[in-house]
Amino acid sequence: RRSSDLTKKHIVEALDTMLLVAKEVEPLSQINYTKTYCTIQLSGRNLIGVRPRKQNKILVNFRVNVETSEIIDSLLNEWGLDYQETKKGRRLVVPKDWAETNGENFKTLFQQIINFHEL
Repeated sequence: RRSSDLTKKHIVEALDTMLLVAKEVEPLSQINYTKTYCTIQLSGRNLIGVRPRKQNKILVNFRVNVETSEIIDSLLNEWGLDYQETKKGRRLVVPKDWAETNGENFKTLFQQIINFHEL
C-alpha cells in the first residue's frame, strides 16, 4: 500500500469513532469530508477539524473563546494532553484511537465545543 492509502484509512477510522462518540452527545452530528481535511459538523457548523498525521495520529482543531477556553484548557491538562493555543482555538495531536479509548473524555470535550458554538 501507498502511505497515502494508509493515511486515508486511519483518518476515516478515527473519524468514524469520533462520530459514534459525538452522536452520544448530539445525535445530529455528521462528518464533512473535504479534499485536505475533515470536520465533525452540527447544524452545518464545523465543530472539529481533523487532519491525518504520521504514526497513526490525527491533528484535531476546534474553536474556543474566553468563556470556554479555561474549562477546555483545564480538561486537556487534566487528561495529560499537549495542545497549542491558536488564534481562534486549540490544536492537539492525539492517537487515532483516542476518542475510542477515552470516550468519556471525548464526550466531555465535544459538549464543551458545542457550548462554545451555542454562545
